[in-house]
Amino acid sequence: MPLETYRKLLPLGHDVICFGYPLTQKVPGEVAGVVVSINPMMFKGYIHCVWENVPVGQFRRVYTVNFPSLRGLSGAPLLCGHSSGRLLVAGIIHQSSEIGKILTGTLEYDDNGRKVVEKEYLGYQMGVASDFQPFVEIERLLIDISKKFKSVRSQQK
Repeated sequence: MPLETYRKLLPLGHDVICFGYPLTQKVPGEVAGVVVSINPMMFKGYIHCVWENVPVGQFRRVYTVNFPSLRGLSGAPLLCGHSSGRLLVAGIIHQSSEIGKILTGTLEYDDNGRKVVEKEYLGYQMGVASDFQPFVEIERLLIDISKKFKSVRSQQK
């Protein structure tokens, strides 16, 4: 059964889920490159920020979610729960964004007469998702083309 879409605005703090097969680096010693994970990963979190009427491509709204969007998750569905108990597609994951770095600690020590200062930062990776309006429009266009094609073929017979 195909997943249904959720077209309303997801509010801040709304629970969301994403799953997919992110790209993972190969183990050291193997041929360098990227391989696709054979295990699906699921991320559960919430809507951290919402932008409405965004001038990014054809998207109307963009969400940041509190889990990272690992390489390879682009195009994965952003799912939300519905009061009926069903999962609905609310958007599409398309990138990851680092949100600020906070200095959490400094360590100073002497290394053979050389002063070394190490700083520790806490950074946040956030997933970025957007609505699927451009994809809905493409679907409508394909349906219209299909109907016109069928109409032309029936007139030719």
